[in-house]
Amino acid sequence: MKWVYGVAAAVLVVGFVYFINTEDPPNIFPFPASLSDEPDVVVEELDLTRFDENGRRQYRIRAGQARYFKAKGHAEISDLNLTVYMADQDSWELIANSGIFNETVEDPYLDLTGGVGLTATGAKRKPLFVESNTMRIYPLRKVVESSTTVTVREGNSNFRAERFEADLSTKRVEFSSSPGKQVELHLQTDS
Repeated sequence: MKWVYGVAAAVLVVGFVYFINTEDPPNIFPFPASLSDEPDVVVEELDLTRFDENGRRQYRIRAGQARYFKAKGHAEISDLNLTVYMADQDSWELIANSGIFNETVEDPYLDLTGGVGLTATGAKRKPLFVESNTMRIYPLRKVVESSTTVTVREGNSNFRAERFEADLSTKRVEFSSSPGKQVELHLQTDS
């Protein structure tokens, strides 16, 4: 009979050691199926600023609400305002009614929808404003793109294009349209 207690104690010890040494311990209390579509984290009135190792601002995120879904690997963001600060005092500001950040892919991205606007400002230039119904941001590469019609304004000039891509690091902005279509350009000089 003593061996039963010894085996039981050994099983308990092995189980305890396994439980402590595993990165993801077994789920003792499984998440109820009725709550599987509910967010794991909800943040109201988000205002987050990230700094580099020298204390310079890299970006600032403001949002009315952010909801994180661990099982889906994404976050849903409403009333988004994202400012990316560049080393030369220029900045890029993105606004949108909503966005979904997908972190489950090798190159994570943020899809923005509704009232999407991108503004580039700097001490040596006029502000450039790009607006569209949708845009996608790749934060690791600092690239913003849209495959829906964009309207661009700089000073008194404006134009439309079917697509655009901006590399925030190099400040390269490219506009394009389908073959047979033109980029519609309206220039007005400052007089």
